[in-house]
Amino acid sequence: MSKYHPLTTEEAISLTRSIPGHFPVDARLDCQEIGDGNLNLVFHITEESGSHKGIIIKQALPYAKVVGESWPLSLDRARIEREALQLQYSLCPRLVPEVYAFDDNLAVTVMEDLSDYTIMRRGLIVGEAYPVFAGHISEFLARTLFYTSDLAMNPQDKKEQVKQFINPDLCKITEDLIFRDPYKLSDNNNYPCLILKMKPKTFAAMPPYISKSRCCAKPSLPGRRRLCTATYIQAVSSSRRSRPK
Repeated sequence: MSKYHPLTTEEAISLTRSIPGHFPVDARLDCQEIGDGNLNLVFHITEESGSHKGIIIKQALPYAKVVGESWPLSLDRARIEREALQLQYSLCPRLVPEVYAFDDNLAVTVMEDLSDYTIMRRGLIVGEAYPVFAGHISEFLARTLFYTSDLAMNPQDKKEQVKQFINPDLCKITEDLIFRDPYKLSDNNNYPCLILKMKPKTFAAMPPYISKSRCCAKPSLPGRRRLCTATYIQAVSSSRRSRPK
């Protein structure tokens, strides 16, 4: 099963059974694909007995899920992420999920199940307090940043580590889709219908960097999400300012 292919839920269960020390040999296992991102498959394997014992299998895809095979990505990013987790775990084990197993040919990482935790963003939205967060994040940053810096490492080892963790694909995604495309005319953007329905006077009141040619640009590539949040906000703001009192 080492030749690359996207795993099925049955294969994820079979892989889980091959990892010793997690589930009884005769355990009945359930598997759900829970990935909600654009780049990976994420399988959550649990015992059907309701023991709340689980494991996570994360597999990188060779393309962006939201677009398809027309947007290829290197599978080596799975190796980079896994080795980063292992390094961070060695430096700060109580604050980093443990990696149990991996298969670089399948771009698979098997790791600790953290589903009992609440995503902090959601907790903050409902008013949860995190009194030990400052101490935890300070410890994690201090240990991982210092012990991977030139202050703590041999210069040659440091340079080898930089080479080990260079990740051009994901850097490009962040640079293009977050910091560049939303603020310029781009085929990656999907412009809201509100912009297309604006009256001429409203159009004239829009900021100069949101032109008619931008709003009437050819449609975004199939499957691309609406990325142009800044454009949408500016257009709504301009529309409201242009209404007669």
